[in-house]
Amino acid sequence: TILGDVNQTINPFYKYDNLNTLQNIFNKNNKYIELNKTYRSTEEIIEYSNNILGLKHSVAVRRNNNVPVKVYEFDYDTLIEKIKYLKTKYNSVALITKSDIDSLEIYNNLNKEFSDISIINDEIDNYNRNLVIMPVFISKGLEFDSVIIINNFSNDKYLYYIAVTRAQHELIVFNSTK
Repeated sequence: TILGDVNQTINPFYKYDNLNTLQNIFNKNNKYIELNKTYRSTEEIIEYSNNILGLKHSVAVRRNNNVPVKVYEFDYDTLIEKIKYLKTKYNSVALITKSDIDSLEIYNNLNKEFSDISIINDEIDNYNRNLVIMPVFISKGLEFDSVIIINNFSNDKYLYYIAVTRAQHELIVFNSTK
C-alpha cells in the first residue's frame, strides 16, 4: 500500500498531479484509489488549507467545531498569550516555522516564558510533545491538537499547506515578514 498527498511535497522542484503514475512501476494487478476525505482536521482547518492551493477535493470528516482559523500580525506578546490559551485547552501545541533558524530564534525568545517548550530539529531525539517548536520539514507526517504557524512562507505555498495540515482542532497563524 502506498499512500500520500501529492500537495505535501517539500521538494519545490518535483511536482506531480497524482500518484497514479506509480502504476507503471508495479505489476498490472494494482489499483489506484483517490481518497478525498480527511480525518485529521476540522472543517475550518480543511477549508483554510484548501484555499492555500485552490483545492476543492478535500473534505473533513470531523464535525465542525466552530473554531475559526485565527490570523494575527506577529508580535511576541500576542504569541505568548495564544500559547497560554492553547495550553489550557489542548494536550499538544506545536509552533511551526519555515526554517531551523526561525525555530531557534523563536525558541530562544520563548524558553524563558515556557520552561516546558522543546525544539525539534535534526539533532534532537527526545522532546516534550506538549509544547514544541519546529521547522515545517520536520513537521511533515506529524499531527498536533493545536498549531501556531509563524507565517513567513511567502511563495512557498506547498510548505505552508504542510504546516497548516498538521493541526487537528485549532489553528492560529501569525503573519511575519522575518
